[in-house]
Amino acid sequence: MMVRSKKLLRAANGAPCMRCSRLHPSVSARHANWYEYGKGTGLKAHDCFVAYLCDACNAVIDRASYVWMAEDRKEMWIMAHARTVLYWFQQGIVK
Repeated sequence: MMVRSKKLLRAANGAPCMRCSRLHPSVSARHANWYEYGKGTGLKAHDCFVAYLCDACNAVIDRASYVWMAEDRKEMWIMAHARTVLYWFQQGIVK
């Protein structure tokens, strides 16, 4: 059963980017791109596995690059996800 939560996804509106800390209108809930988070062919990860990221930071994490290795990009997402979960509690989104 997939975990879906419009509340967690909508809470990204007005939130800072959890990687660069910028308040930017492009910040949105970006799902994990790895199978261990529920990602599959044609299937997004569970909504509890999102990180609030701006377009620029998401591009760094989401796209293969010669600058960042896959493990580094995954670690960036994991840190942003941890900050997102903390934000949920600090803002009273999750209790």
